[in-house]
Amino acid sequence: MKLKTLLFISTLMLALFSLQGCSNGQLEIAQQIKAPKDKAVIFFFRTGRGGGAIKFHVHTLEGHPVGYLGKTGDSFSIEVDPGTKHYWSKAASRNDVILTVEAGKVYYVKATIKMGAVVGRPVLEQVSIENVPK
Repeated sequence: MKLKTLLFISTLMLALFSLQGCSNGQLEIAQQIKAPKDKAVIFFFRTGRGGGAIKFHVHTLEGHPVGYLGKTGDSFSIEVDPGTKHYWSKAASRNDVILTVEAGKVYYVKATIKMGAVVGRPVLEQVSIENVPK
């Protein structure tokens, strides 16, 4: 084998092995979030293996972007007033999630990609903290 090819393969293998033990830390981040007494916190996170090329923003019902989930492992949180909250995302088609939130509590919204016949679409779903990946 040529030296360049051997070096390339060695570097690639080293990179793959070093990634094997990595964690995106979403659960650790989620566990550290504390809601103020007068506000609720919503933690959005992206999981899944398929649809990695599909990137999307999360918007309020009025269309204002609140965050971006570009790849698996991305997450963000927002503080909101108590009440009913409506968020949506869109790639090929739109998906909505509606939450009723209380002050002093943290809520979790999982974003995955559901593959369709031609293209995938984001799916937002309220979950418990037990469904936040490590």
